[in-house]
Amino acid sequence: MEEKPNLLRTAFGAFLLQEDAYAGMRDDAPGTAGAQRMKRALILVVAVGLLVGVTGACGRVGEWAMSPNMDKMQAIVLGRLQNMPWYPEMSGNPGALEQFDRFYALGWQIAKAMTPSPTALVNIMTAPLSVLFTWLIYGVLAHLAARLLGGKGSVSQTLSCTALAVAPQLLNVVMVVPFATAAGVGTWTLICNFWAIRSAHGLTGWRALVATLLPLALVILLVVLFAGCLGVLAGPLLARVGGAR
Repeated sequence: MEEKPNLLRTAFGAFLLQEDAYAGMRDDAPGTAGAQRMKRALILVVAVGLLVGVTGACGRVGEWAMSPNMDKMQAIVLGRLQNMPWYPEMSGNPGALEQFDRFYALGWQIAKAMTPSPTALVNIMTAPLSVLFTWLIYGVLAHLAARLLGGKGSVSQTLSCTALAVAPQLLNVVMVVPFATAAGVGTWTLICNFWAIRSAHGLTGWRALVATLLPLALVILLVVLFAGCLGVLAGPLLARVGGAR
């Protein structure tokens, strides 16, 4: 009986851009209508998402434990500012003092929102879902783009191969160390997607590159259009509110 390919070894081979890894995922389990391929792809994506979520959450909790108390820092900084020569002069102007207090509080609210907190444990749930939905949406869009460019692969082959492109996310496990970050994950993921699409559809280099980038271009275009529509709709409302004042 032929030995079933090890999923971890396959993911590592995909990370190293080994053609056999992508071909093995593309051609795995013939005669099962892609069911076995999709099962292995789903397991891989969820497993990587969970690993990244758990390690990231542990790292953020560690950052929270080692971070200073932001409320105390806010009070200490305010006390130092109040001892400066310009503060008593500003206190004589109620409007200027109110404006200062408003911006000072806003600045600290933003700072507190960016600091680590125990709620980072939610990342254990959100990270796998984020990886899963990103894989599915990108895979479907990439499949459509590849087919338009003459690709021959099926949907299951595209999704199975692009599932291997989550392998670079494993670099994010370094975030288990507080304040550590991994660089180049997005770029390496894009390169893995290029290899995945080329392998799944048998496209030439340039066609595979276009099929790889088209989904990203489409998402950026939709975001820009949404932001533009939001601005058009919100503009009159803001102008009306400003005029009412």
